[in-house]
Amino acid sequence: MKSMRNKSDKITLLHLPYLQDKRNLLGFSGGADSTCLFHLLLKNGIYFDIAMVNYNLRKESKDEIRYAKKLAKKYNKKIFILKAKKIKNNFESRAREIRYDFFKKIINSYNYDNLVLANQLNDRIEWLLMQLSKGCGLNSLLGFDSLIKANSFNIIRPFSETSRDKIEHYLKKHKIKYFIDKSNKDIKYKRNYFRKNYASNLVRNYSSGLLKSLSFLKEDFLALYGGVMIREITNSVYRIFVFKKRLDLENLHNIDICAKKLGYVISQKQREEILKSLYSCVIGDKIIIDCNKNEIFICENLSKQKQNLKNPEESQLKKTQKLKKAQSPQKHNKKFRDILRLASIPPKIRPYITKELLDKFKNF
Repeated sequence: MKSMRNKSDKITLLHLPYLQDKRNLLGFSGGADSTCLFHLLLKNGIYFDIAMVNYNLRKESKDEIRYAKKLAKKYNKKIFILKAKKIKNNFESRAREIRYDFFKKIINSYNYDNLVLANQLNDRIEWLLMQLSKGCGLNSLLGFDSLIKANSFNIIRPFSETSRDKIEHYLKKHKIKYFIDKSNKDIKYKRNYFRKNYASNLVRNYSSGLLKSLSFLKEDFLALYGGVMIREITNSVYRIFVFKKRLDLENLHNIDICAKKLGYVISQKQREEILKSLYSCVIGDKIIIDCNKNEIFICENLSKQKQNLKNPEESQLKKTQKLKKAQSPQKHNKKFRDILRLASIPPKIRPYITKELLDKFKNF
C-alpha cells in the first residue's frame, strides 16, 4: 500500500493563544514527542519550564535526566524532577497517576497557568482501538481533549492532530537529539501491541480521515452528553462538584469531567471500582466520590497532600505544604454534623462543607 504520510516540515501547534504570555509547564521525558514540543515552543516564543518523572526502570533514565538538565540550563528553564518509587503492578495507570499528581503540585506551588503535554494523534488512535477492544461506548472512546480547563490551570496538548511520523521527521531534519524508550516496543503491554499491529499504520496511511472521524465522534459525544449540568460550589479552600444521578455511563462521564478539573485522570479499573462502590469511594487517595438518593458529589481529598519534589525553590514548596495542611478537612461539632445530614450531604463530603459552602448549596 502506498504511504500517504505527509513529509512536510511544518507542524501546527494547537491553542497557541492560550500559551502566549502565560506561565507554562511542559511535561518532559526526553522522548521524540516532548523533545520536539520543547523546541517548537522555543521557536514560537512561548515561555515554559519543564517537569520530568524518573521511574527508574531503564539504564537510559540517568542519561535522559542529564539531557533534560542540559537543555534546561542551555535555554534558561527551571526543571523539576521527581524520582518515583518502584511501581510493582498496573504500571501504566499508576505511572499516569504519579505523573499528574506531580505536575499538579508544581503548578499549584509555582502558579503556572497551563500544563503542556506532548500527546499526539497516534496516542489518540491507540486509545480508541484499545477501548473498542474492551467493548466501550462513545463516552470512553475519545480519550483526552486537546484543551481541558482544570481546577486553577489548563491542560493543553498542542500535538493532538500531529502524527508521530511527522514529529520524528521534524527531529531528523533539524538534527535534534532525543531518546527512544525501548520498552515501547514490548508487545506484552497492550498499548504497544495495538501500536505495532494497528495504530501506526492506520495513522501513517489514513491520518486525514481519522481526524475527520474523531471530529464527528466528538460532535456526537457533545450531542449526547453535553447538556448535563454540573454545579460547582467553591470557597477559598474547597471545590465541590454536584450533579443529578442518571445512567451509569453518564454518571461516569460526569465524574471524569470533575476529576479532570481537579487535575486527576481516572482509569478504567477505577471506573469499575466507582460502579462497584455505588458512587461512594475514594479514588487513588485523590478524589472523593459520594452520593445521596438523587445526586453525586465529588471533591479533592485534601487529607493526602504529600510528595517529594526535587526543584530549585525548596523553601517556597515548604510554605505551600504548610498551607495545604491548614486546608485539611474540618472536624465539625455534633450540631453542625446533624445540619449536614438533614441537608442530605453525603458522609464522605461532610468534612469539606463549611457553613459558607452549605449556604451556597442551599441558594444554588
